[in-house]
Amino acid sequence: MADTQSGAEPREIRIRRMRFRAWHRGMQEADLVYGRFADKHLETMTDEELAQFDILLELLDQDVLDWIFERQPVPAAYDWPLTRAMLAFDATDMLKK
Repeated sequence: MADTQSGAEPREIRIRRMRFRAWHRGMQEADLVYGRFADKHLETMTDEELAQFDILLELLDQDVLDWIFERQPVPAAYDWPLTRAMLAFDATDMLKK
């Protein structure tokens, strides 16, 4: 149920919005990383992890891909366990879907 007093977005709507954004990044490589990770983990993320993933969705695809391919280190401001989990997400898992 929506929290109309604080304007908070209901969790299920937030997850749907984030899943859509994860699959519509603009770069196919980023779509696959974000989208497959979101499909597997969004439903079980804590509120803190959802907030972190929302922040990651705001970043430029190329920056995140540079972290994935280890061309650049993950900046301390984004070096969360969630970020590490997404970067380490098993590519073979991505091919199963």
